[in-house]
Amino acid sequence: MEDRFPEEEYRRVCSALKPSFQAEQEVVNMAEPGKRPWRKKKAFVTLAAVLALTLSVSIVSVAATDGKIVEEVKDKVSLWFRNLTLDEEASTPDHMVLRAEDGTYITIDQDERNPKLVYHEDSKSLGLAIGGQEIDITEELLEDGVYTTEYTYEGKTYGVTIQGELETAQMKVEPQ
Repeated sequence: MEDRFPEEEYRRVCSALKPSFQAEQEVVNMAEPGKRPWRKKKAFVTLAAVLALTLSVSIVSVAATDGKIVEEVKDKVSLWFRNLTLDEEASTPDHMVLRAEDGTYITIDQDERNPKLVYHEDSKSLGLAIGGQEIDITEELLEDGVYTTEYTYEGKTYGVTIQGELETAQMKVEPQ
């Protein structure tokens, strides 16, 4: 018996083995990567750069405005979800005037201690909201041309004076 490797028989048997076309293509693709992975890498790098830039601009904006920009965005989103629109002509830096879809006007003072005027267009009435409760002041304002009241907030007393027409009433709040 021969201890030598049967080289000729090995070549004859192996020459009959032939891989399929798909197997050959898979080997070629593994050896030479196509353009697709490069495009994915490039898109990922671009996206990461845009996100990093957005984050840095956001941080700088919040720092530069002392956080006020976040409050403004939050207020705008809140208005949008509640179907309220800001009446920019009637609004001032001290209070915002909002209009609901049903015609209701809402005045929101920037300081929580201040009461709010709420005009109801459907009933042509004016309400004064203090501490979550609304008082109808329509009759008093129409009869006297002025409405006055007092309220207490955190141990301090404030006087409220409201003058003018129902739709355009002006409110003044002063410490007593």
